[in-house]
Amino acid sequence: MSSNDLDRQLVGWFASAGVEHVPDGLLDDVYAVTRRSGQRRGPLGRLVTAAATWWRAPAIMRMAPRHVFYLAVIALLVVAAAVAIASVGGRRPAPPFGLAANGLIAFDRDGAIVIARPDGTEVSQITTVVDASGPVFAPDGTRLAFYGTVDGASTILVAQADGRDPIPVSTGIEIDDLAMDTPMSWSPDSQRIVFSGLAGEQRQLYVANVDGTDTQAIGDRELSTIDPAWSPDGAWIAFHGFDPAEDAAAGEYRTTAGLYLIRPDGRDQTLLVKGDGGDFIYRKPQWLPDPERSVLAYAVGEPSAYDIAVFDVDSVTETVISEEPAAELWPAWAPDGSALTWAASDGRIRVARPDGTMVRALSPDVDYELVWSPDGKFLLGWTSEKRSEMAVMSIDESSPTVLFPVRGRSLSHWSWQRRAP
Repeated sequence: MSSNDLDRQLVGWFASAGVEHVPDGLLDDVYAVTRRSGQRRGPLGRLVTAAATWWRAPAIMRMAPRHVFYLAVIALLVVAAAVAIASVGGRRPAPPFGLAANGLIAFDRDGAIVIARPDGTEVSQITTVVDASGPVFAPDGTRLAFYGTVDGASTILVAQADGRDPIPVSTGIEIDDLAMDTPMSWSPDSQRIVFSGLAGEQRQLYVANVDGTDTQAIGDRELSTIDPAWSPDGAWIAFHGFDPAEDAAAGEYRTTAGLYLIRPDGRDQTLLVKGDGGDFIYRKPQWLPDPERSVLAYAVGEPSAYDIAVFDVDSVTETVISEEPAAELWPAWAPDGSALTWAASDGRIRVARPDGTMVRALSPDVDYELVWSPDGKFLLGWTSEKRSEMAVMSIDESSPTVLFPVRGRSLSHWSWQRRAP
């Protein structure tokens, strides 16, 4: 019996005149529901569990039925209060897709992970791991993955969202500078991550559980693989792959590379598209945040003349959606998939519909990759290549851009925490 079914039965029983008679099995149903609802960690969880155990005590079972009924109602109220308080306290996980509430911003500063409110206030360091950088919040907002040094080796760690209990998940795998320039990617259920590491001379993809168990290498050893991106439906991982010999032969600032898909267990590696161009072609592909559609956005083209393209996996079709004179890079989807933004060499941020139809160009000169706010109203980015100042820009320019200094040296990207609405 569910708690809702039991609620209705108790209300019906209370409304009747027969409170002196307890329906068969009702007491056991009350105990079962309170016991299930009590499986929560922390003081509230212990309170509910204790109430369920006390409810089953012999002294309670000897009470008159009407007294037992009142205690049953109290027990259910305790459970309801516990659930309500837990929700208000913000411990509910955020939905992995769509709009969500804005949480904290995480970034690295002078070898530590720092969190701050989006207005730049309440800045605090949350890690003690050496050389920490590149934080990425889980889709549900409850965990944080980042790079750090453990026992003298660059390592990926997964911690609670506040930095507590960091667990190494890449022990024994070499993580080089190129890998650390790429954010690791979370599975939609926030239980696993995929990242790139060195396997001899080649970079390879690895999938790990967030508790540090069962880290597995996946993918073709003939390719060097970077920039993994887990699909919203959890079925695929997209990545940038290249043959080192072909890449070297392409020349300076150029590459021969491809965009690939692979299953999280390493099966069905598939080439979607391959070509010659600048170093950044097919780099850091971005999935449309919709589990019902399989669409990727990325850059194509020549050095200093990149364009933005999207690839529809279902129809196996690539479409270049923007071919401006300025070099265009680093597309990022709005959390609900309603818009796509990217940076351009003229210093203006493009905001477009998914088909590339331009909506507006934002005026602040923001460099590097862009991060959407979970509520879809703001963009976060660096104000210069030095990464010494943040900018939080309103998408519709209805509010002034918030600028605040990092006050230290920052090496990598940053992340905006999703919270339950």
